[in-house]
Amino acid sequence: MRPGRGQVLRVAVEGLCLAGKSTLAAALAGRLGAQLMPEYADWAPLPAWPPNDEAAVRTALEFLAAVEQERQCAASRYRVVVFDRCPLSLAAHEAGMRVLGVPADVTHAARLFATTPMPDAVLHLTVPEPVARERLLARGPLPPHLIAPPVRAAMTGYYTAALARLPGRVRHLDATRPLPQLLDQALDFLHRLAPQAAGCWVLPAPQSTGRAL
Repeated sequence: MRPGRGQVLRVAVEGLCLAGKSTLAAALAGRLGAQLMPEYADWAPLPAWPPNDEAAVRTALEFLAAVEQERQCAASRYRVVVFDRCPLSLAAHEAGMRVLGVPADVTHAARLFATTPMPDAVLHLTVPEPVARERLLARGPLPPHLIAPPVRAAMTGYYTAALARLPGRVRHLDATRPLPQLLDQALDFLHRLAPQAAGCWVLPAPQSTGRAL
């Protein structure tokens, strides 16, 4: 799908922390002449973590849903947009937090975004844990709950389930590849992308709410 005159294209770049999402999203926006929508943490201060209870979880998710509405409203002013993260990240985060035994609500996250438009394409960066640890040393500290291996494994499982629901819209990319190669692969996928019917997110909701057992 080469964005022609008047043609709209929405692309989301997804993956775990340390995969290089922001780097690829910025490079892709530059090559496409697209508007870049920063990730949630760069758009607004994130809610405090960990939440004290399930009510706090829902309040935080509703705040993030409002941030996503702002991003969608801003995106509507542009023809071609690259999103650094999308609602999939927020639901996957809930899935990951459950393994830590803190309050989390995957179902509420899924419901909140049931009316949020899906992107035309999702570029999913995958990064092996040894590489992620090397990048962490170079980058500096991150919140421990975002880099805990059980959390990352749970989030990866959620990504797998959610992206399987988007046939034709997803390109998995090996984040260990050099940026120019990733960019070429992403552009090739987008150029070959068949037009997609409009639709909203239908995210997996494997657990209603609560703590990991």
